[in-house]
Amino acid sequence: MRQIFLVFILLAFFQGIRAQADTSYLYFDNAWSPTGKANAIYYKKIFEEKNEWHRQDFWAKTNTMKMDGVYGDSSLKIKNGVFKAYYENGVLADSAYFEHGKEKFIHVFNEDHIPKAYAAYDKDGNIMEQRGWDESGKEIPGYIYQKVAEFPGGADEWQHYIIVELQKNLPRGLKKGQMWGNVVVSFLILEDGSIDDIKVAQSSGYPELDYHATNIIRNSPKWIPAIQFNRNVIYQQKQTLTYLKPE
Repeated sequence: MRQIFLVFILLAFFQGIRAQADTSYLYFDNAWSPTGKANAIYYKKIFEEKNEWHRQDFWAKTNTMKMDGVYGDSSLKIKNGVFKAYYENGVLADSAYFEHGKEKFIHVFNEDHIPKAYAAYDKDGNIMEQRGWDESGKEIPGYIYQKVAEFPGGADEWQHYIIVELQKNLPRGLKKGQMWGNVVVSFLILEDGSIDDIKVAQSSGYPELDYHATNIIRNSPKWIPAIQFNRNVIYQQKQTLTYLKPE
């Protein structure tokens, strides 16, 4: 009987070692770039649990939990189940529910744990219901939790604008068939809908084409600004412009 009991203790001991070995700790600085433990502002604890991968984020200084959630894959890309985020004082900031990587709904709270916003999503990731409350808990009519920036007239009008502008003031080298390719331009849409911080995110390899592409974005009419928590916010956008080789 003693031998059986001893075997049981050893089995439990080795299972404990295995559980610890399957737990990873990753440390990050204030910009969430990897760093050493001594310089960490945040750290992640990742461990496998019932064929899923559990991730917990913490503030390193206080070991206070920042986020808690489960993923369906080891690369931590497919969220599955409830994800909770916390303020540094430990109060719940938001609680979201995911199914196979797709967000279904989210509840957001202020630091006094008063409801701030709620949104529910359809199968395509579009918001189908959204609500919001002021600091006293009174519901705000017509509240917009989240809305991306939009070109006046929508995506079709934006594509029309791009196509038309691509035909204007073409570089001589393109007309002669000496250059072609894709240019990816990143830019910001400010709170008033104007365009700013225009950059070449991916060059065509030809400065003339890159310059032409950035000018198209620079001359864009104002956009309808993005909204978050019922306020206009800055929104980052990318656009690929294609210059075909003349036939």
